[in-house]
Amino acid sequence: MIIDDSDTKADHIAEVLKLRFSESLELSRNTCLADGIRSLSEKRYDLIVLDLFLPTIPKTEPIDASAQIVDAIRQSALNVRSQVIALSAFDDLVEARRLEFSEAGIILIHYSETNPTWKDVLDVICQRVDTKENCAFVIICALALERQSYQYCDVEIGQLVIVGGLDCLRIRIGKYRGICVLLSRMGIVDAAATTARAIELFSPRLVAMSGICAGFSARSKIGDVICVDNCWEHQAGKWSGPNFKLEEYQMPLNDRIRTMFRQIIEHTDSFKKFRESIPAAKSDQNGNIHIGPLVSGSAVVASDKLQEMIADQHKRLVGLDMEVYGVARACHLAQGNIEFLAVKTVVDLADENKNDRLQAYGSTLSAKIVSYMIPQVLQ
Repeated sequence: MIIDDSDTKADHIAEVLKLRFSESLELSRNTCLADGIRSLSEKRYDLIVLDLFLPTIPKTEPIDASAQIVDAIRQSALNVRSQVIALSAFDDLVEARRLEFSEAGIILIHYSETNPTWKDVLDVICQRVDTKENCAFVIICALALERQSYQYCDVEIGQLVIVGGLDCLRIRIGKYRGICVLLSRMGIVDAAATTARAIELFSPRLVAMSGICAGFSARSKIGDVICVDNCWEHQAGKWSGPNFKLEEYQMPLNDRIRTMFRQIIEHTDSFKKFRESIPAAKSDQNGNIHIGPLVSGSAVVASDKLQEMIADQHKRLVGLDMEVYGVARACHLAQGNIEFLAVKTVVDLADENKNDRLQAYGSTLSAKIVSYMIPQVLQ
């Protein structure tokens, strides 16, 4: 981000940045102090280049904003690791403020149209920037079918790439750029490890999961949608003879996202337009929407008896899958405030009657809902 009210100076800075970062550069600019401070509180930047003399608000005379700039940088939790450089055309101001800026970890140098020294310093600072690919969101899918379903959503599909050993699909939803990662294997362990690696590689603000799951008889039915409220691993605990004692470590959903789910479900008539846009039996399209608990386990469940035992773990339990808890746990342990949401469609009841009749419908429906939710959460 450039914070500077001079068009000529901002253009010169941009030229240096474009030479260094080429096509990977995503550049934004603010021309006054108020807008710059707001941006620092809303978005994470790899590099911040700023002036010292700035208008407080648009169309006002520039002032020495040094103190406000230092405070804003220090208080910006999102940009605590950003590289920051200040360029000023006023020699005396640079000398007067150099120590203050140095103590705040900000490089302060003199800018001149005739002396290119500042370009060399800016280029050195650019070399310190971690050029890993930053994305606003990451979507985790356990099955190829679940990821393929995004081609039927209101998104821009990009290239399939391998990044850091992960199977990735570039995807853009509105103004937000993201990555859809396909697990190499199903299960909690691979889900947690892959999510942790994706967070490390892409530094997302949000991690989402879509796909299919099992339901529980008398609590959910085939075609229902589960917006995950909290989750845990149903296999964690101790067997003592024929009895199993659960060690329940729940991962709750963020209250803000839970509220958004409730409001969006009401606003969209329980996602009616999404359900009816996908070919399926009418009875399946009329499924209910649950904001409720889902449990995960690395083993496929196709047993009435085991299903009943798992259902006894929580009176409101409505869903069962193999990955959600691992993804949620990785987000919880990661550094930074990473939000998480998961939407799954019930395609069987974890009994002997499991089949793949509704997998394509369920995958597409959950993908449509997740791709709709992502910009709502990020905005």
